[in-house]
Amino acid sequence: MVVDFRRKQGSGLNPLIISGEPVERVPSFKYLGVHLTQDLSWSLHMGHLVSKARQRLYFLRRLKKFKASLPCCSWADAYAA
Repeated sequence: MVVDFRRKQGSGLNPLIISGEPVERVPSFKYLGVHLTQDLSWSLHMGHLVSKARQRLYFLRRLKKFKASLPCCSWADAYAA
């Protein structure tokens, strides 16, 4: 991913070539669990985090019905899964 820090976005960038191969331009890239975008905004990354948290909370709410049969450590394991 190439990040352009110029204020005006244009197509005036020369293609980046490494070992004779041009580097593909992509709008976003996931690196070490962080979603990076061309404009370095947090919206895509935060959207993924919110979606992941919603899924886990839904799962925990479903497990709440079986609260009496699950030990406390199972709740933490279920959230971390």
